[in-house]
Amino acid sequence: MNKFSAFCFAALLCTAALATTAFAQDKKLSDEKKMSDEKMMSKDAQVIELVQTPKEFTTKELTLKPGKYQFKITNKSVDHEVGFYLTEQKADGSDGQMVKGSNAGHPKKGESVMSGVVDLKAGKYNYSCPLNPTPHYTLTVR
Repeated sequence: MNKFSAFCFAALLCTAALATTAFAQDKKLSDEKKMSDEKMMSKDAQVIELVQTPKEFTTKELTLKPGKYQFKITNKSVDHEVGFYLTEQKADGSDGQMVKGSNAGHPKKGESVMSGVVDLKAGKYNYSCPLNPTPHYTLTVR
């Protein structure tokens, strides 16, 4: 085999190795995204969708039964990121502690994000967005 043939053969092997590596990385990223999407939606929780428009949620009040929930937060028309804060409601109606798992991230205009799974017990809660900013809305669990 002359030097040119050996060079071509080595280049072909390198190209095949790079293509295989790139395919494996793409598959790994695809699998990770699929697992992330599946992790985002729990089969054990009911999904409650809340839509934000400038300075408000379109749902002004919620009444739910005790149980596991996830909140899908959609930024319909706010020109910047929005958030979602779910807190226990104190006796005076003000915010108490943030509900564990309720953080949903910060969707940009036209995007939606899911909260973690929250296990809501009977009582009253507040939901709001200080980034938008919205009023505090009441979520009652009974």
